[in-house]
Amino acid sequence: MYFFEETLIVWSESDTCDLALSFQEKSGCEEIWAKICEVQGRDPGDSDGGYDEMDDGELSEGSSNALSNTILPPIEIARLAEVDTVIQNHLASQALREKMASAIEAEGVLPKLADIFHMCEDIEHSDGLRTLYSIAKNLFMLNRNSLNDLLVSDKYLKDMIGMLEYDPAHESPRKHREFLYEKAKFREVLPIANDELKDKIHQTYRVQYLQDVCLPAPSLFEENLLSVLNSYLFFNRIDIVNMLQKDKRLMKELFDQLRDPQTTVSRRRDLALFLKEFITFSQGLPPNGVQSKDNFFKVLISNDVLGTIEPCIKSPDYETRVTIVDMLALLVDHSPQLVRDYLLRQAKDKSDEDVLLNRLLIHMQTDRDPELTSGSQVLRTLLDPDNMVSMQKSDRSEFLSLFYQRSIFTLVRPMVENVKGGTIKRDDYCTANRQSLIVRLLCFCIEHHSFSMRQHCISNDLLNKVLVLLQSEHHFLALGALKMLRTVLAVKDDFYNRYIVREKVLDRVVECFVRNGARYNLLNSAMLELFDYIRSEDIKLLVKYTVENHMAVFEEVTYVKLFSELKIRYEQQRDRENNSKITVEQRVPSPAAFVKERQEEQWFDGDDEDTTESRKEIVEAKKEVKKDPDCHRKAAVELMFPSVLKRKNAFDEDDEAVFSGQPATPLASVNVMAEKKIVIKMNDRSRTPSPLGSPSSSGSQLASQAREDEVSSSQNNSKENSPSLGVKSLVDYDESDSDEDENSAPNDLMPSSSTGSPVQLTESAAAVSPVGGDMSSCDDDVSSTSGEEESSVSGAPLLRRKR
Repeated sequence: MYFFEETLIVWSESDTCDLALSFQEKSGCEEIWAKICEVQGRDPGDSDGGYDEMDDGELSEGSSNALSNTILPPIEIARLAEVDTVIQNHLASQALREKMASAIEAEGVLPKLADIFHMCEDIEHSDGLRTLYSIAKNLFMLNRNSLNDLLVSDKYLKDMIGMLEYDPAHESPRKHREFLYEKAKFREVLPIANDELKDKIHQTYRVQYLQDVCLPAPSLFEENLLSVLNSYLFFNRIDIVNMLQKDKRLMKELFDQLRDPQTTVSRRRDLALFLKEFITFSQGLPPNGVQSKDNFFKVLISNDVLGTIEPCIKSPDYETRVTIVDMLALLVDHSPQLVRDYLLRQAKDKSDEDVLLNRLLIHMQTDRDPELTSGSQVLRTLLDPDNMVSMQKSDRSEFLSLFYQRSIFTLVRPMVENVKGGTIKRDDYCTANRQSLIVRLLCFCIEHHSFSMRQHCISNDLLNKVLVLLQSEHHFLALGALKMLRTVLAVKDDFYNRYIVREKVLDRVVECFVRNGARYNLLNSAMLELFDYIRSEDIKLLVKYTVENHMAVFEEVTYVKLFSELKIRYEQQRDRENNSKITVEQRVPSPAAFVKERQEEQWFDGDDEDTTESRKEIVEAKKEVKKDPDCHRKAAVELMFPSVLKRKNAFDEDDEAVFSGQPATPLASVNVMAEKKIVIKMNDRSRTPSPLGSPSSSGSQLASQAREDEVSSSQNNSKENSPSLGVKSLVDYDESDSDEDENSAPNDLMPSSSTGSPVQLTESAAAVSPVGGDMSSCDDDVSSTSGEEESSVSGAPLLRRKR
């Protein structure tokens, strides 16, 4: 008979063998099903869907029995192997499992199997008992809710456990029933008045034992075949937790006795175990809803569950302390902020020894196997800044201050005492394991508390104390100490680097490297990686310290190029420093350069201060020149280029007026032949004629050339007898050379050329300008750029002023 269901076509070849066709797409399955029905002369619509899609109530008793008869063979001792094979074959798919489970329920197979089990035990039929073990295991793997409820009911549970005692993997049967029903005693820590709650606790314990001990561990393909059993246990735990929460009398009595200091040690241990299991069951509660995990913890907080931690952790009983720490881990996992607030309140009125955080640290350090308890994980969760996001900044600082001011010394004290004097006093495995746990917590603090941990580490020279553990014979402890130094370097904090250099922290690493010798092990690789990190990150202080102090040791290491590259990095660093010093010295003048520049300025300022004799000779010469009445008016070219001699005389006259107190005397005529000349660059316009009357050519151009080409101003001598001094411009003209005169006679101006002869320019100027009879002074002159020698009226040699 063929059955069709979505993508499966199932049929039976015999009483003990079922086959199935599985299709990837439903359309293909329907097409094959139509052809099967066409061959059999059936309507595909009438038989669409098999037994699995029908409700149990839709099947009549007769049809159900007929179906079961076609699937299961008779339940007899001689045919137990056939029964086992049929059930085994129906585990391949969900549809087949459902079909088999329905047949077992309809046939009433469980009472028959129980009777046969007792018969086999009575006659000691070992083969039959081993077959019954396989049948019982497969019944649970059918994974049907209704069948599972029958299997774990009080009527059949003991027999099912008895069948599972005869595991073929063991030579002798295992005594599960003896343990569960005779040895295991239920002890009420607190009186439970609710009988339903008691029965639920008993049943949950036995089913949990069946799953964990009696049933074999499912294989990779069978791991989902016990989901119904897992769900059964899950919902049983939720029912127990809810029933206990509703019993307010029981809850009050539990927490009152835990907080009571008069409670005996054994009684407190039982109460702590009860509370731990109670909270463990609550982990299955949904996150939201009336029966949620949040509501459960609210009930615990309302009963002051945190107040039970302190008396339990002070208990001399080791099991009580371990239990309460595990319970605290569950509370911290749910709400770390709640536990932090309680620890802060508890520490205000307590001494350091009675602070609950210190009690937790002491328990962790005295634990026989700290890795199996949750003490270190509780500390990590409490100190993790990622869990402090919801806290206010002041609260975060307060909790960290509590730890670093009152608790961290308790954490490191056993290790500091063990390495006092620079050597390890105790180096057994248990001590090494505890101190390794301390070092890992310190690494965690370095990573997450940069300021607080840095301050404690530097002020207490913690690194040098931890690195004494490099001498340990246990490599896991030495590696932990080295990892702490590596964690410090990874922070990339200059305060740490300066501390490492100042306190010579790397010396202990080098000593360990020398002790390790040529052994190629994990410790050697870790130390090489440490120095490679210093090189790759170019930590200048540590590179310099390592090369300058320990290069003699590392030069012998040739199996890696690390240390030669480290030396190259040091030399590159030194070259950069030298180059930067040279650059700074070039950019910033030295004090000697400032002194030299000042001396040069003073020399130029004092250049015109001649001796008294030379000044008197110059003044006498000026007086003789003044007596000449034929002082000519300036030529047009002289407006642009005053002569050097007149410029020198003007400056000397200014100096004489200042230092001798005599009035400035104008020069009438100087008949001196020019012995020296001065050349002025005209910015590529030296040979280009320009109109003399232009203000730009006669004013701004002259001023700029005067600053640039050593052109000085002359003394205005219009007021002969006036001893007063005034501020002088670069070139002064008398009143006769005003712009009004030039504007009034524009035709009188003639262009000047740098290549022109001085004689021609003088004659032209004389023709244009009338000679005044009473001219008080003759203005300065500038030599021509033509390269010809200039001659003054008096024939005296020209004097060049030194700058």
